[in-house]
Amino acid sequence: MPETGQLYPLGVYASDNGRVRLIGLALHSETSEVYAVIERGKDFYVEPLSYFGDPNVNGKPRYEFKCFDVPKLKAAPGIEPGTYKHFKRTGVDDPVYQVYGTVKYEGDVFVLYRPCYGQRPLMIRPFSMFHEHVDKPEFNYSGPRFFKTSS
Repeated sequence: MPETGQLYPLGVYASDNGRVRLIGLALHSETSEVYAVIERGKDFYVEPLSYFGDPNVNGKPRYEFKCFDVPKLKAAPGIEPGTYKHFKRTGVDDPVYQVYGTVKYEGDVFVLYRPCYGQRPLMIRPFSMFHEHVDKPEFNYSGPRFFKTSS
């Protein structure tokens, strides 16, 4: 297991609670904190990368790397995967966002997505904020913050 602050290979890890699959890293859209995106069973979760790398209460690594078996990211319940646009970017050639599904952390639900412009990391945004209705007269817009354009 790498020391805290080092890179973590994508793949399967063992923990005291069973196996998890590290499938990527995501940047929180509001706090810029880095999260580990993990698959446990049939659900996807995120947890702060610093937590992922810390030892457990017995001083052992919280997660022990096992292998590089990494499947494609699956859709998760709560949001339809696909291509979305932000309300500020409604033109034909404006950037889009690839939405993969939802992930959980401490009872909260986040949308896992990647901006499809430039060199952008996976990101997470609170589910409620992703889906909230916005009224922005300066943009002549009233509707969802993000809206689906394709699957």
